[in-house]
Amino acid sequence: MVDTGRVKETSYDPSSGIVKLLETWASRAACKQRRGRAGRVRAGSCWKLYTRNAENNKMAERPEPELKRVPLEQTCLAVKAMEDDVCGFLAGALTPPDTMAVEGAMKLLEHMGAIADDDLTALGRHLVLIPADLRCSKLMVYGAIFGCLDVAVTIASILTTRSPFTNTPATRDASKLARTSFAHGQGDLLADYHAHQEWLRLRQTTSVRDVKRWCEENHLSHHTLLDISSNRAQYISSLKETGFLPLSSSSSSSSDFVRLNQNHENAVLHRALIAAAFNPQIARIALPEQRFAGSSSGALAVDPEARTIKYYTHSSGRAFVHPSSTLFNATGFTGDARFLSYFSKVESNKVYLRDVTRTPPSLILISPC
Repeated sequence: MVDTGRVKETSYDPSSGIVKLLETWASRAACKQRRGRAGRVRAGSCWKLYTRNAENNKMAERPEPELKRVPLEQTCLAVKAMEDDVCGFLAGALTPPDTMAVEGAMKLLEHMGAIADDDLTALGRHLVLIPADLRCSKLMVYGAIFGCLDVAVTIASILTTRSPFTNTPATRDASKLARTSFAHGQGDLLADYHAHQEWLRLRQTTSVRDVKRWCEENHLSHHTLLDISSNRAQYISSLKETGFLPLSSSSSSSSDFVRLNQNHENAVLHRALIAAAFNPQIARIALPEQRFAGSSSGALAVDPEARTIKYYTHSSGRAFVHPSSTLFNATGFTGDARFLSYFSKVESNKVYLRDVTRTPPSLILISPC
């Protein structure tokens, strides 16, 4: 095997709240593990494309612990459920995280409504018990409260797994076009949800062969859709175990199921709950100055070009919608949308927003944050 000595690794900047994917030197322990792969099945050779001087002076002995490389709100909430002094508890770790990262995580938990007056809120106590990302957990709790349980749990499952749409170099453009056809201008998460719902409907009405053919035509991964359904069932079980859902809610014919999904077709409410769950991960849309073109019936407003629309986040300034998003080429936003909610913000060559959903100002005001 050939070892370049380099690795792409995530790191977290607590000041801007950005997760960065950077290429850096691998650790000596990781390179030793790579060398072992060359002889895993049969005798082999390992060629290292770096000098011994680089190995001794540029490579760390072992990888940096994840506690220092990821956002800490999930960890801080779990510690808060057991200890009052979160900062003191984490400071006693073998490799303690940066104090700024811990303080930022605690402020974010307060903003999310999980902590108030240095104590867990009712929402916070629910989030601790659900084995999912805090934003996904919050979305599921709100979904149950506002009659959108199925939508919320499915979107949380998609975020936990990945988008069901394939993303290979050969089919990237066609896959994005197919995903956009399911979005209806709403955003990425609702596009994935609609595709999953259509897949469920086809599974109940057609053969497995026809379902797989439909998946191929729409550039969907059948295995990923199965994983999403599996995660969805696990989340429903977790919500029941915590006492948040009644045990009878699993049957589609039960009164509890109908009550918990009475607003399953209300797309405006869905977008409001997504914005509430992801808050403060909201980006402002800055449209260019309105232009007009003459016609036989008078002056008509012209939609701006996608590249002239700018997006700004509160913590890191200007950001860009990820090229894989259904809103990447958007030239206008229906429903007077002036904001985007996003699930993650990643920096590579630019700061990109992923899993975005359009959000009009009125939804920001009424979202139950």
